[in-house]
Amino acid sequence: MKKHTQQTLNDYFQFEESDLDANRLGLFSEKQKRELKSYKENARKSSVKVGVIAAGVGVLLLLLLIGNSLVGGLSFDLIDLLNNLPLLLVALAFLGIGIYSLLGGRKTNTDAFEHKVLHVQGPVDILEARRYISRYSKPHRIRTVYELRVGGKEFAAFEELPAVLTQGDVYLIHFDKADDEILSVEWVSKG
Repeated sequence: MKKHTQQTLNDYFQFEESDLDANRLGLFSEKQKRELKSYKENARKSSVKVGVIAAGVGVLLLLLLIGNSLVGGLSFDLIDLLNNLPLLLVALAFLGIGIYSLLGGRKTNTDAFEHKVLHVQGPVDILEARRYISRYSKPHRIRTVYELRVGGKEFAAFEELPAVLTQGDVYLIHFDKADDEILSVEWVSKG
């Protein structure tokens, strides 16, 4: 029988006692709120960067499309536009993606996710599964993945997890509803 202390769980899942106390009440701790705010800010910045790049590519393609005819001293007309329809569609697609990303980045696209602390309790079931990385490469490479199942809920897990949690013992898992990230864990009883 493995004996695990609460500190072992704290260390593995990277949470503190203040996080656990807040999570028990269905709240994020101040530290978790700061991490969530930082994540949202990084997502917003990334969305703006993608928007600027995509819009820039779209504008550049439009300028190339129009400028190609004008450089030769010719006027740009509807026939030129129809002849270059595929390039025009690609340019407009990049422009549309850029504008969408810029607008989405300003309002933080992660606001669409409902971040809320939820709980699940039950016996721990740690599964090891082998998955093919690619069906098309030869030879097929197999990757081992781990899953943690508790009370009908499934979480991604790492290889070291069986050394931390005891298979069959009952644990209470506090997690973020938006992305199923485990926030804190506590041992309840033997299975």
